[in-house]
Amino acid sequence: PSVDWQSWLYTLGMPPITHDFSTQLEQQCRQLATQQSPIKKEQMNMLNAKQVA
Repeated sequence: PSVDWQSWLYTLGMPPITHDFSTQLEQQCRQLATQQSPIKKEQMNMLNAKQVA
């Protein structure tokens, strides 16, 4: 792909590009975040702050 430097540098407004933002990875992350943790609450309470982070 070539860059139209004249348009990029000397035209007003936002750069002349079109972004295609895919949300496929975001959806996978959200799905993973909503799954239950295999660790039980009692086990979690036994951990210190460094182990949880």
